[in-house]
Amino acid sequence: MITLNQVVQDIDLLDPLPAAAAKLAKIARDWEADINEAVTIIRYDQGLTANILRYANSPMGGARYRIAQVRDAVVRLGIPKVLEIAVTAHVRSQMMQALPQYGYGKEELWRHSVAAAMAADILTSMATTRVPPVAFTAALLHDIGKLVLARHLDSPHLKAIAHLIGNHGLTYSQAEQEILGFTHATVGARVTEVWNMGEEIARAVGAHHDVDAEAGAASDAVRICNLVAKTIGCGLGNEGMNLAGDTGATERLGLGREDFEALCAEVQTFLPEIEAMYK
Repeated sequence: MITLNQVVQDIDLLDPLPAAAAKLAKIARDWEADINEAVTIIRYDQGLTANILRYANSPMGGARYRIAQVRDAVVRLGIPKVLEIAVTAHVRSQMMQALPQYGYGKEELWRHSVAAAMAADILTSMATTRVPPVAFTAALLHDIGKLVLARHLDSPHLKAIAHLIGNHGLTYSQAEQEILGFTHATVGARVTEVWNMGEEIARAVGAHHDVDAEAGAASDAVRICNLVAKTIGCGLGNEGMNLAGDTGATERLGLGREDFEALCAEVQTFLPEIEAMYK
């Protein structure tokens, strides 16, 4: 029998969040964050500077003319998007690994996470409710707990989870909760807490399978974006489409069926470009 405390100890085996990303996470929580403070953080990190300028000059970054200054890139993208780019570059190598415990081949968790983050980015212009800026990063990190929990899932655990799903009609997350006493979402929330990403991100990551959790725009967005990624075939794994139905999230964000389909189509169109950018 494994415990949550045992699993959480393995968070230290993940590469710690770089100082620049941790500082950006702190200021990104503020709707009126200071651009100058973000620029100061970024300009001393060469890798982050290169990634931000590359994104800002891409079609996804809304490029109409080429820019070469960090400040111009931050103004064009916004601090929340800059935070997402910083975190994406950091977790990419870790998320690229295969996770057979979840039925993921190499790069599958990475593609799923990037697709969800893209969906959150696009969703902000479609939702009738204002989506918090940190929803981008929360969508990117929503399955980070799988990286940690997978180390502890042996064959008996996996067989017991599969049995509950196949014979009792539970969702994958419900089966995890029943067998382990917690889920990969719970572990993921703890990862973001250790990385000091803020309460809103931790709450959205921890509730991305819990349709009964307290409503919040960031949590609603992450649940929808997880479904978008799976709908377009990214990161199905053992879980597949075995998710709890959540019409409440789409209703609260003002999304209809056609909006959801348009969101899926746009993510599918631009995903190869974003993948190539980080390679």
